[in-house]
Amino acid sequence: MFPGLLPLLYRRLTYKNARVKTEASFTAEDPWNQGRRAAFTVESYILAPKGTKPKAGKPLPPGSLRYGIRSDADGVERMLPESLEYLWSNKRVPSEALPRLLKEMTPMLNKADFRQQFLEKGSKAKEYVIIGLFVLIMLAIAALTFFFAEDTSDKVFGGGACAFMALLIAGLQYLAFSRPRARRKRQMDWALSHI
Repeated sequence: MFPGLLPLLYRRLTYKNARVKTEASFTAEDPWNQGRRAAFTVESYILAPKGTKPKAGKPLPPGSLRYGIRSDADGVERMLPESLEYLWSNKRVPSEALPRLLKEMTPMLNKADFRQQFLEKGSKAKEYVIIGLFVLIMLAIAALTFFFAEDTSDKVFGGGACAFMALLIAGLQYLAFSRPRARRKRQMDWALSHI
């Protein structure tokens, strides 16, 4: 049903975040080190096979970079959730606010919040076109089955099965895309209200 599921699982198991470059430097209070002022950097990362490093100068596909912050006080790299990445890269949150916001958001975050797939500009349109086509095809098959099947049980079973599949696809779309996107929007609203 989901042809891209196996490659996605393979990537999750065999790929890791590899640092590409330092995007910005700033000084802020370090909430992980008793609030002392420390030098931070915003680092960009890309998923790469374990044990390899990204090649310098190689053009990266749009939306493939992830971001994290690193404090000079402890050297720990802390990945940003997609909502903070989006706000920072669109200059809606200053770099100096990232450590505090990340520390305060951490109890509210889960692993899925760090996946970079729900706020990219092109992902929403593609997703709705593909899912919409599947739902329309299933509903069309259900209608054709209902109107042209000779036996009543074929009409009910065939049409009902296709209508159920259409509803199932629409429900999966909501759970897999719309719900996480709405969760990120709530996180962004929270972060903007706490700057």
